[in-house]
Amino acid sequence: METRGILSTPGVVTLLAAGLAVAAYLALRARLDRRDLLLLLTARIAVLALLWLALLEPTRVFTRGVRIPAQVAVLVDRSQSMAIEDESTADGAVSRWSVATRAADSLSERLGERFEVREYVFDSAAEPLVDAVWGEPAGHATDVAAAIDLAARDARGAPLAGVVLFTDGAQNVGRQVAGETYDAPIFPVGVGRPVAVADIVVSSLRVGDTLLAGETAQVKASVVIRGYPGRQFTVALTRDDSLVSAARVDAGGDEHIEELEFPITPEAAGSYSYGVEIAPLADELTPANNRVGRTVTVLPSRTRVLLAWGAPDAEFAALRRSLRRVPSVDVTVAMAAMPDVRRDVRSPVAQSGAYPVDGPSSQLPEDAAELDAYDVVVLGDLSLALLSPRQLAWLTEFVEARGGGVAWCAGERWLARRLGVGGVEALLPVNVPTSGARLAAAEFAPSLTRQGRSHAVTQLAQTPPDNDRLWRQMPLWSRLYGSLTPKVGSTTLVSGPGGRAPVVIYHRVGAGKSMLLATDAMWKWALADATGSPAGATSYDKLWAQAVRWLATPPDTRQVRLEIPLADVDTGASVPVTVRVFGAGYVPEPDAVVLVDVESPTGDAASAPVTPVPGDVGAFRAVLRPTREGVWRLTASATARGVALGQDAATLSVQTPRLEFQRPGRDDAFLAGIAEASGGRYVTVAEAGSVVPLLRDSDETRDVRERKALWNTPALLLAVAALLGSEWWLRKWRGLV
Repeated sequence: METRGILSTPGVVTLLAAGLAVAAYLALRARLDRRDLLLLLTARIAVLALLWLALLEPTRVFTRGVRIPAQVAVLVDRSQSMAIEDESTADGAVSRWSVATRAADSLSERLGERFEVREYVFDSAAEPLVDAVWGEPAGHATDVAAAIDLAARDARGAPLAGVVLFTDGAQNVGRQVAGETYDAPIFPVGVGRPVAVADIVVSSLRVGDTLLAGETAQVKASVVIRGYPGRQFTVALTRDDSLVSAARVDAGGDEHIEELEFPITPEAAGSYSYGVEIAPLADELTPANNRVGRTVTVLPSRTRVLLAWGAPDAEFAALRRSLRRVPSVDVTVAMAAMPDVRRDVRSPVAQSGAYPVDGPSSQLPEDAAELDAYDVVVLGDLSLALLSPRQLAWLTEFVEARGGGVAWCAGERWLARRLGVGGVEALLPVNVPTSGARLAAAEFAPSLTRQGRSHAVTQLAQTPPDNDRLWRQMPLWSRLYGSLTPKVGSTTLVSGPGGRAPVVIYHRVGAGKSMLLATDAMWKWALADATGSPAGATSYDKLWAQAVRWLATPPDTRQVRLEIPLADVDTGASVPVTVRVFGAGYVPEPDAVVLVDVESPTGDAASAPVTPVPGDVGAFRAVLRPTREGVWRLTASATARGVALGQDAATLSVQTPRLEFQRPGRDDAFLAGIAEASGGRYVTVAEAGSVVPLLRDSDETRDVRERKALWNTPALLLAVAALLGSEWWLRKWRGLV
């Protein structure tokens, strides 16, 4: 038993009241006989004692066992395959989703009479049902294991009687659940028609992300035909909705898989949308998987590169081998005559001033007449003092007037010394200290900048997350030339330690581009690739191939530029769109007012909210979430201080992901395997109600400490009232009131 302290404030007040009552009645003892005095004192003290007892709040504390109600998790698959209309009802064919949600509502109502019911929806991830609204089946993938895991975690130690899983069994991401052990029985409820149904699936389309104009490439596609033995089908290859080629496929059995190749020869550079499709049939399961599309960029056919170096070294050898492995690149090597005290000055090599190199070679061009032979110039460890005034003028004209690209590879012969060549300083994207750059030989981890994450040169993987991961796993680089400050308007793609020192940086000069690589030890990266580095074999080759192609592409001199990281996206995906705005002199404009207008495939127009990108001057960001398949058209415009800077336009191809439609039939074997492994039972949606008697109530109990107030009772109130009434009656009888 628990009480309040006897000497608490209520207790002290009660004792004082009792004392005053005794004193008052003792003052009247001359008018009362001894018996009446004792009766009145007893009644008054008894009342005060009961009130004191109430104020002490005596409470009985005891422990009893309470049964813990079992929980049941009801999970409904909301992936895209659940929208297939193959469930038969009295009103005709309806979607799997409609049947599943109605059955789940009915089952949850029955289960609620015995269990605590938790409802969830899931696709590639699971989440609790909010406000009893099921929503629509729009998920791009199905992860059954993740949904079951969430239901088990949410039980929070309470007994879980079972998990009821409404799904068609189209498990296609996450870990496989076959052979796993479960903490509770799983009761899969199969929705839809089984696997053995008639359906045509174009399961994949494979073609390079970039093709070359005038060169033939292969478009490869996989076609799966189920339930049409002996039938013949036409598979069409389209480009921008126009027929390019077609092939015949004869279905040889209940499930026929055909690998097809279509040769294509794009004639001009540009961006094209290719698709492989089969006309849908009236009796097939779904037409949503009859087409697959890809957007392909076609580049100019050949890139002519002049590789000018001071002397053969490891960096030169690695770069020369890499560029010669690129089919679309023609490499010409030029070596300057540079004295070397370690060799005989009377030798033929010293006399001629040319180093022996493997393959075609030439001296550096002496005049602009030789300009037309190249698209890109790569300058290696070459002492700039050896360049004649005519060569410097040629290089400046090549970049500024003709729009050529130049890549500067750092070296001790020029970047670590006083340059002393004004024309070259104007071409470089950085300011070099008077005494030259400071060389740090320590290893460092290269890191992509915000601009580098979306730039054509530094995209070494197919998707931004994969590219970020590859750069994080990159082998350590070394020999960084520091103390270089980026010029206004330059863009750093790769930075060094602390994210401050530029490693790969470029800017626009007139009509051309100039890029600097502030390290001369990239050959170690190439060596790591050659020896099977897990950080990305051929990454060195890919970076240089992309660099020379980008440098060879005429720069976009528009002051408003719209950048989209991917040409093809899935419906519902978040697409970051970057708008770069430049003022006079192609300097980033931070004070621009930017508008991004979006037109959907149906012609509906809207404006996307735009915000400045922190830390990236002149860059503005909008995030799109296209919900409909088709071509979306984007237009960006900008003004600064009331002056229009221009606009840019781009298109975005949005397509429905096909993962859910690779095998869209109900997978009975998969669902039955989950039930068997967990001790549950697999039923169809028509049998969902049979699950209820299979779920067992919980027999677990938990000790609960309870408190019962002994003072808060009607008996105490009645006793106080009776004593006060008796005292009043006796006082009135004796004439005291």
